[in-house]
Amino acid sequence: MIFMLFVFVVLFWAAFEQAGGLMNIYANEKTDRMLGSFEVPAGWFQSLNPLFIVLLAPIFSAMWGRLGAVAGTGDAAQDGARLVLTGIGFLAMVAAALESGGGGKAAMSWLVIAYFFHTTGELCISPVACRW
Repeated sequence: MIFMLFVFVVLFWAAFEQAGGLMNIYANEKTDRMLGSFEVPAGWFQSLNPLFIVLLAPIFSAMWGRLGAVAGTGDAAQDGARLVLTGIGFLAMVAAALESGGGGKAAMSWLVIAYFFHTTGELCISPVACRW
């Protein structure tokens, strides 16, 4: 069981850490970052993760506390949720790529959605990792 958790945790963090590299490059080169006459700097998207953590941590804490009291939930439920939520985040990036087409640019909302779901996935793994 620990080996399986290790594999899934490694896969999650490998995907999650794309935010600092590939997703930042995507934000810079393939995203329409204009809000009126202001161009949102690509690096500002990196602040979405900490913002979502501050906003969502109390909700996830309460949710996992309630689920932990229910028999049959816990680590496995968190692992499954983490992988599904991270996958949804990457599906948002697929939608962004489809929207941008060959040479166009995607809406910023796709990045916000992706960061939101990646952060919710992170909030599913962090309580498990902290208990070890």
